[in-house]
Amino acid sequence: MAIVYFHPQTLTPEEISIHKAALVEYFTQGPGAVCQLDSLYFQETTMTRCSHEQSPYQLLHGQPHIFEEVLGFKFRISADSFFQVNRAAAEALYNTVAELNRTCVGGTLLDVCCGTGAIGISLSPQMQRVIGIELIEQAVEDAKFNAALNGVHNCEFLSGKAEVVLPNLMATLNSDGGLTAVVNPSRAGLHYRVVRALRNHPGIRRLVYISCKPDGEAMRNFRGLCCNSDDKRKITGEAFKPTVAVPLDQKSQYIYAYLQDLLSLMVWTQNHHHGLQYDTITFDSERLMICRQQAYNINQIAIILYGCIANKETITSMKEMAETTITDDVYDDAYEEKPGPRLPLQIVWRNVILMSLLHLGALYGLTILPSVSSLTLIWMGVCFMISALGITAGAHRLWSHRSYKASLPLRIFLAIANSMAFQNDIYEWARDHRVHHKFSETDADPHNARRGFFFAHIGWLLVRKHPEVIEKGRKLELADLKADEVVMFQRRHYKLSVVVMCFLIPTFVPWYFWEESLLTSYLVPCLLRYTVVLNATWLVNSAAHMWGMRPYDHSINPRENKFVAFSAIGEGFHNYHHTFPHDYATSEFGSQLNVTKAFIDLMCFFGLANDCRKAYLIYSSSVAAGAQSGIEECKYQFAWDRWNCPERALQLSTHSGLRSANRETAFFHAISSAGVMYTLTRNCSLGDFDNCGCDDTRNGQRGGQGWLWGGCSDNVGFGEAISKQFVDALETGQDARAAMNLHNNEVGRKAVKGTMQRTCKCHGVSGSCTTQTCWLQLPEFREVGNYLKEKYHRAVKVDLLRGAGNSAASRGAIAETFSSISRKELVHLEDSPDYCLENRTLGLPGTEGRECLRKGKNLSKWEKRSCKRLCGECGLAVEERRAETVSSCNCKFHWCCAVKCEQCRKTVTKYYCVKRTKRVKNDSASRRKSYRLKKKH
Repeated sequence: MAIVYFHPQTLTPEEISIHKAALVEYFTQGPGAVCQLDSLYFQETTMTRCSHEQSPYQLLHGQPHIFEEVLGFKFRISADSFFQVNRAAAEALYNTVAELNRTCVGGTLLDVCCGTGAIGISLSPQMQRVIGIELIEQAVEDAKFNAALNGVHNCEFLSGKAEVVLPNLMATLNSDGGLTAVVNPSRAGLHYRVVRALRNHPGIRRLVYISCKPDGEAMRNFRGLCCNSDDKRKITGEAFKPTVAVPLDQKSQYIYAYLQDLLSLMVWTQNHHHGLQYDTITFDSERLMICRQQAYNINQIAIILYGCIANKETITSMKEMAETTITDDVYDDAYEEKPGPRLPLQIVWRNVILMSLLHLGALYGLTILPSVSSLTLIWMGVCFMISALGITAGAHRLWSHRSYKASLPLRIFLAIANSMAFQNDIYEWARDHRVHHKFSETDADPHNARRGFFFAHIGWLLVRKHPEVIEKGRKLELADLKADEVVMFQRRHYKLSVVVMCFLIPTFVPWYFWEESLLTSYLVPCLLRYTVVLNATWLVNSAAHMWGMRPYDHSINPRENKFVAFSAIGEGFHNYHHTFPHDYATSEFGSQLNVTKAFIDLMCFFGLANDCRKAYLIYSSSVAAGAQSGIEECKYQFAWDRWNCPERALQLSTHSGLRSANRETAFFHAISSAGVMYTLTRNCSLGDFDNCGCDDTRNGQRGGQGWLWGGCSDNVGFGEAISKQFVDALETGQDARAAMNLHNNEVGRKAVKGTMQRTCKCHGVSGSCTTQTCWLQLPEFREVGNYLKEKYHRAVKVDLLRGAGNSAASRGAIAETFSSISRKELVHLEDSPDYCLENRTLGLPGTEGRECLRKGKNLSKWEKRSCKRLCGECGLAVEERRAETVSSCNCKFHWCCAVKCEQCRKTVTKYYCVKRTKRVKNDSASRRKSYRLKKKH
């Protein structure tokens, strides 16, 4: 069987049929006949139509199915069913699965992602019952047919998404006779709900995980299967323990070698079952080193080490990666807190007394602020900024996360600034911060926010460290810090540097240079400044972990808190930071409320910093594609309007390209914003982003009569959050024009959410539909464009006072005006100009020279009236032009690899808008006269 995936682009159905015929000829009579195909299928694919449901397979030649024999069983295979292309490797795979399952003879086998039922049917002789689950309905039909074909009566196969079917199925299964599970997912791995269902069922004796890419998305599954129980994530079952891993080389014996690289089997047992002995796994030293680095330091999941192939090139690249990439600041969800009662806190009274005296001194300094000279206040601000940068730009972003590279002079400055901040030396600060990221909100977190605001803010400094914090800190790999001579020099001389930088210099400068009193110099620039820096930093540990939004990762506690961002010069966008810890900005808002990012950018400008790492680059291609799709949709919607989305109007990032605040501008902003959100959401559903998956927040809730929310809804919340940061960030002004653009951007995002389509699947005995599970999916983007075109025709004009400027009062009035208008309605400030006329100032080409439509098949009323609208109503005449066009025809495919076509000539008639001239009038009169003469005859 061969399946040809074809992108039609702008080809007509007739031209596509030519390619189909050429394919049939090639595989039946041409060089391709050597393949001896039983079936030849054809599928058209586009950006929005890539599934079998949206673009069905077309049988061009042969039989609708092929048959394959493996291990004595015969299997029917359809075009959209998965089956191993390498028979020898498939037999080795199924034999290995059977061998690994030899201790679990009898009972029930769950075959998740079963395809055509090959694994389940091959294991059926040693099981009492086999239940297969598969997404593709045709594959399930094949599996049922294959069971009957082979006389197997203990197999049943269910169609649907595994994350929907399996949890409901597991609730009905008992463990009599034992349960065994075999999962064979795609490269995207298992859905989290499947992992949770497997974990939570107490009867599973053995789990065999088959992966063709164990170092990819399967990593997330391994963590979920082995992590500690977590009530918050609804993981209540015992953790699985890896027992054996078997690599299978699928390259040998067959010409299909390039289709499969390496396929690995992972066998797991839950640790409360029969005390099974773990098999010994050994590696050579080079292989073990490479695999450990690929395993993200999760050594207890040794199973993932299989699937790595060691060679000199790989070793070199891995060593280079280890030198530049920090992985100890990535959250480890496999960490398990030790059971038992919480250890009592051991108060360090010395710290309590010192912190109390410090804050009392700061409070007294606060009372004398009115009498302090302006120079002293300025000096206090300078010291505050230097101290804060020593933490944010130095200890945090540079040394903890290695989010950018700094030259030696900049590192020296940041080390000095860090000493002025007096919050532990760089080495200890970075070590504890990496522990905080890796074990966030656990006993191993130095300032665990689950213990309350006071503990996370200051309490953690008043008690002895939890033993887990000390233990995990000792195990971190800190070679990069030890290799930095600036870090180690500061560590050796830290006490002296603190005395000089934190206390002596802030006090000495105002006392010596402008004769401020010694007490005031000590209380304000020294104690008060130091206390403010401390509390601003502590707010990141406390408030930013307790209050705010979580738009990027709902499963973690850190939040987006703008107050903290302002106080800590950019460190308050914490949900973003914990999701993307290596982004040098630690924020999605650029330099907004982010003095630290502005400082790093300035250092880059002067050549003192470089290689700033950016998390948003993973979204940039999707954002660009989304903006382009918005432009294309705009051109389609206005193709036969007087304003047709001209190129000068396609500069979303500046006002200069869109000088008029009219409703066309409103539509363009809305469709562009919608395109970005739509593309991000779609790519999220396709698995392009590691931090995004299905939106299952409403799963299990009743949606209406006879149906429940379930399945895998497209995550529009993710698309909305990311697109908002990209698109809205382009509006830096605060005038009415900026408010209008932001409003219309939101209308575009609302349009995507408002056109989401509900898709349902029936559940019931023998095909009945007693209940339905429903989820939301993106529509075709054309529907979003049609929706916004209707809003365009009903756009609301906002009249503001002529004298409204950029003052605070004016901005308040503007905000109040726009807030009263529905976020589903487009708004504009000005009337549209006359698009009939050319206006070079506004970048409008006019309608002269535009093509229009008069005749043709399947034209809408709007298209048929385009000549009247573009020409007649604009005072222009319609000129008929006949032209001879040359196009490709009678195309044939020639091996290999070219399509050769003949050049066919055809006369076509087109209509254009032209100025009314005497010649045009005479031509029109002569055509009318000729028409009357023909009529008489």
